[in-house]
Amino acid sequence: MRRFLLLVFLSGAAASAVFAFMPRQLAGYLALFERHTAEEVRKYDEIFAGAQTLDEQARGGADEWMRELQRDPDHFPLFIEFWAHAVRDPELRTRFAASFGAFRQAFGRMVQEGAREFGVEVSRDDAERLGTVVNALGNGMALEKLADPEAVPDELLGTTLSLLFQSMLAAVQRGELGESSAESS
Repeated sequence: MRRFLLLVFLSGAAASAVFAFMPRQLAGYLALFERHTAEEVRKYDEIFAGAQTLDEQARGGADEWMRELQRDPDHFPLFIEFWAHAVRDPELRTRFAASFGAFRQAFGRMVQEGAREFGVEVSRDDAERLGTVVNALGNGMALEKLADPEAVPDELLGTTLSLLFQSMLAAVQRGELGESSAESS
């Protein structure tokens, strides 16, 4: 299925047009996407678990994502084609969102676990919002990297995430972010 979609994509035809006229193939691609998402989440969980520092936690998955784009640069554009179709199809959107949400939830869980290591409690909702930020930064960086590889250094996503989380931790430790700052406002 993936090879078929890659051929469609490389031929210049819009994969979304194929999705619209081939519902069985769409179901196959959705199943492939769900399996791929589960495998990716497991991989990022393992990378996070093996990290020893906040910097390693932030960079590990980000660096792997950039390596994955180098190994298989055709996969992400196919995903974008599928996403474009899924957000326009109410039935498909629900199942797609559930699978895609696994990244947000996994990254949110990692945020919570990482924060706990520093004695900081982050609510599930706030952690999941940060998971959304992590996922959105990764997807946006992928778009930029594939469009202009020389303009986006491989380490940029990891550096950005590391700075974001180190800055947030420092703000919490100074009492500028979190429950203590909300109560004093």
